[in-house]
Amino acid sequence: MTHVGLGSNTQRFVKPPRAELIALLTVAALLLGGVIAAGLSLGRDVFSASAFVAQYLRAVADRDIETALSIPGVLPAGVNRDEFLNQPKNVLLTSAAINSDLKFTVIRDEERDGIHHVFAQNSEAGSRDIEFLVAATGRNAGLFPQWTFVSSPLGSIDVVTTHATFFSVNGFGPIDLASVTTSVFPQDFAAHGTFAVFTPGTYVLETTSSSLTSKPVTLSLTQPGSEGKAEIIAEPTTAFITRVQNEVNQFFEDCVRQRVLLPAGCPFGISVENRISGKPQWGIVNRPNLTLRPGESGWEIIPAVWTLSFDAEIQSLFDGSISTVHEEIPLTIGGRVVLTASGDISVTIDRVD
Repeated sequence: MTHVGLGSNTQRFVKPPRAELIALLTVAALLLGGVIAAGLSLGRDVFSASAFVAQYLRAVADRDIETALSIPGVLPAGVNRDEFLNQPKNVLLTSAAINSDLKFTVIRDEERDGIHHVFAQNSEAGSRDIEFLVAATGRNAGLFPQWTFVSSPLGSIDVVTTHATFFSVNGFGPIDLASVTTSVFPQDFAAHGTFAVFTPGTYVLETTSSSLTSKPVTLSLTQPGSEGKAEIIAEPTTAFITRVQNEVNQFFEDCVRQRVLLPAGCPFGISVENRISGKPQWGIVNRPNLTLRPGESGWEIIPAVWTLSFDAEIQSLFDGSISTVHEEIPLTIGGRVVLTASGDISVTIDRVD
């Protein structure tokens, strides 16, 4: 009978020493604890309701509209972003219209009946808490929650312009209401429109151009979805009044160059019973400084007195004698001024005396 024995190279399981086993278990526990801690940290810093709100606030502060608009609940469900942004009322949803001076910090998260009330503050001392309502919509990879705003944080600004149809926001513009609102026409002297904006935020609205200026109106929309109203009253600039003055001056200079009794297209003239010898001469004795005031549908020239001179030699039809005539003729002149959106002006002059 042949016996098969175990050779000297046969391997056998050897139980590790107790100290080594404890060390291995300790390392495994530390690794597992690290994974759990990392998961908890990831859930808190990346996938929590607070982190969700912080992402939106950071995007607004950084003027990152692509990120801000991609966050669930900012845009209405089922809305195409490009089509949404192409709507005239959303022209202010652009990075250029955002005031980036404010910075936001999430301070706490309170859950009530399944809704997370996430509170934040901006960098201004003593500012009110900003409250966002956030709801879970599911889990990412079955582990981390996904979130959406319960209502969109986008707000709105109701803009009324007086004596103009255009305005700017935080230096972005001009935005001509006649080009974005079908109820407004270029010749209108006032306009109204409503525009979506990111909230929270601070918006400074004004009318500013070489022809018109206004006092700035500052709106602080502190709460998500809040609405603001701004009335912007435009007034003529010195440059605008100077342009009107130059137009009227040129009008009268063209009139007095006509050496006739009744200059064509001009609001003055003279008639004589005798015969004019040679050509009469008109001149401007006094040209007042013009000022403007708002009318019902446009700018009006406040009536002012111009004084013209008339010089001529008159030949008597009775005896043929010639005499020199000099007259000074006062004219009270007013008018209307149309200012187009492109900055062109049209002046109509009226004699009002």
